[in-house]
Amino acid sequence: TSVAMFQSLARSKGAKLVDKTPVTNVRRDPKSGDAIIETPNGNYHARKCVITPGAWVSPRLKEWFGVDVPTQVEHITVPYWHSSLPPNLQNGPIFISFEEPNYYGFPPFEYESMMKICKHGGRPSEFPRDFTANQKDIDGIRSFIERTFKKECVESSQPVVIETCTYTISPDWDFIIDSVPNAPNIWFAGGFSGHGFKLAPIIGKGLAEHALSGRSVVDLTPFRLSRFN
Repeated sequence: TSVAMFQSLARSKGAKLVDKTPVTNVRRDPKSGDAIIETPNGNYHARKCVITPGAWVSPRLKEWFGVDVPTQVEHITVPYWHSSLPPNLQNGPIFISFEEPNYYGFPPFEYESMMKICKHGGRPSEFPRDFTANQKDIDGIRSFIERTFKKECVESSQPVVIETCTYTISPDWDFIIDSVPNAPNIWFAGGFSGHGFKLAPIIGKGLAEHALSGRSVVDLTPFRLSRFN
């Protein structure tokens, strides 16, 4: 998978991955200016730090640094539908409709003979997470399938597998990437609004370069938090 690939590449470059270790606090040492990352298994000290807490970006940045990051977490229903695609479509294409709401889909990559066809968006969510499916969204996706695909290609009566995930949505549906005010050596990223994962390599490159040297070939200025002020 993509995540396993990223992890393998990171290890090959000398990164140490620490699993099952929740971060309970990040703060700046008032004397050295270093970032102190607190965990139940001990603290880490770093001259530079990048925080990417996903759906927790707003509460954690507020708690740790008093910074208001405007995001809304949405609960997303992710159904997989039985498909009988012809051989030339088994590996593609990926598609998205630009009607309102947007629907998108993938060929049978994750489950054999099942297409992932979803609504781009969901309903507001709070923590702890709700893992139940949104029947209204499933009904909307079913209607989209019935008017888009031939019956012999995608079975729309009921999804075979239903999963859930979250979007962390910014007010303009674009990323929020910046340094923490008064802590220029600590960067954060969030509000990826359902389209961040596919851009993880280039965003990671930009974040790492900015954190280490203060400049990057990746222009992150359009994503600054200050655009919402």
